[in-house]
Amino acid sequence: MGPSTSAEGLTSSDVPEVYVLEFTIEQLDEASRPRWNWTEQRYTDDDILHLEVSLALSRAGNQETVGGLYDIHDYRAGEFGSFSSPQSVRAVVYRAATALTDEFVRSASNGEFGRNLSQIQRPATPDDLVNSWDELSGEWKVASAIVAVFFAVLVLSLAIRMLLCVVQFIYWLCVPGWLRQPRTYLPPRAVRSRPRPRFEGESKLDAPVDADSEDVEVEE
Repeated sequence: MGPSTSAEGLTSSDVPEVYVLEFTIEQLDEASRPRWNWTEQRYTDDDILHLEVSLALSRAGNQETVGGLYDIHDYRAGEFGSFSSPQSVRAVVYRAATALTDEFVRSASNGEFGRNLSQIQRPATPDDLVNSWDELSGEWKVASAIVAVFFAVLVLSLAIRMLLCVVQFIYWLCVPGWLRQPRTYLPPRAVRSRPRPRFEGESKLDAPVDADSEDVEVEE
């Protein structure tokens, strides 16, 4: 794909695979149309820019037209600013050219301009991801949502785990040892064995050995 200036002096036998893509502004008019204002409850003037653009595809050698695209659209000043400014008009033209070029790439990749241009591709955009999601069936959407939730929970749990490790590391690094809360190594009181009563006349040697129990004398 070459610029339009590269087509001069070329024949179809010289460059059979070279094409020229020409973008043209067919019509550009500024106008004012009434628009209902819900805040003021009346019609107000709404400045618009009427723009008609086209893309023409031709072979570089014999200038044979392969195809083309045409777009007509009205752009509001509320979105781009006053059209008395060249920057606003330039932004509108850039928006129209981008949209028409994207449409050309989609059409060419589908083979509408011949097999030679069917390999044209463009980088993926967020709009492509949205369109791909809309084309999925209901079952695939549910499965995709479940997988996405699973990975989101997994990532969140890992993030929380890492955060707790960082907090613990900062605690042991910044807090002096004499201020840290000592760890409890003994089991809870409810888990410890209860003391065994020792009856009268029974000595400590007669009682069974139990390291965890304490002798308690029982008076009759």
